[in-house]
Amino acid sequence: MAAERCILVCVTRQVSCERLIRRGAELAGQDGLALKIVHVAAPGASLLGNPSESDALDFLFTAAKKNGADLSVLRSDSVLETLSRIAREFKASAIVLGESRQNIKEDESIIWRLRSKLPDVQVYVISLFE
Repeated sequence: MAAERCILVCVTRQVSCERLIRRGAELAGQDGLALKIVHVAAPGASLLGNPSESDALDFLFTAAKKNGADLSVLRSDSVLETLSRIAREFKASAIVLGESRQNIKEDESIIWRLRSKLPDVQVYVISLFE
């Protein structure tokens, strides 16, 4: 059975991810698509920058359930490669992620690199103030 198309929301920090999930849910609802949420953390790093991983996971699972989404939490040394693979596996038509808090040259940003790796996938960048 082929995977259905979806909106993929990439979350990083607990405090800001709810706005990303809400935006992804809006897009999924508009297009009648499934909503998938993914978080990729480096091996050994705390999830979502939260010292209490169980609280962070509980928050994410609750937000996913509230929005009818599936949640995947993964560990990887290569966030970009993992997100690209997941987007292809889930047949994402769009990816929603947050704006970077760091000053990074455009061609070094994960946003630019995702767009380069997945030219057929719409990438929505949600500002810190949305």
